[in-house]
Amino acid sequence: MKKIEQVVSIFPEVEGTVITELLEIIEANEFGDIDLAIEAGETVVGEMNTLEKAAYTCNQTIASKVEKILFKAIAGRERMTAEDCEKLKAFERKSSCLKSLMWSSINTRFGSEVKGECHGLGIRDGFQVVTLSQKEDEESSCSPRVLSIMVGM
Repeated sequence: MKKIEQVVSIFPEVEGTVITELLEIIEANEFGDIDLAIEAGETVVGEMNTLEKAAYTCNQTIASKVEKILFKAIAGRERMTAEDCEKLKAFERKSSCLKSLMWSSINTRFGSEVKGECHGLGIRDGFQVVTLSQKEDEESSCSPRVLSIMVGM
């Protein structure tokens, strides 16, 4: 019996939820990539754990699904259907949950590293958790770097 099946047999209410999606990713041990290099002024304070990686990966999957729906509407110049809109709303809720879970876990484990010139935590290539420099904190919320972080998590 797979570990997920064991969890569902003990807690049947988790079947079909984001919890089982996370467990499937963890069991497969296949995580998405973070394509952001560590920059000057950033300090590596640790590595994301398996749950954080799974939440990041699951959110990447959602982002891909959202892109497909939006691309279809933009490229095909088709109106989005009511079903597409409902899917986007559901994806947004799930994405928000996953981001909260991931960042809550990261901040619980590494929040004490945010001090002095550090202005928060970030994630980088290789699932590294870094302290963010003043430079990043001052960037516009619409800069390409900040937008790439928002899309990728």
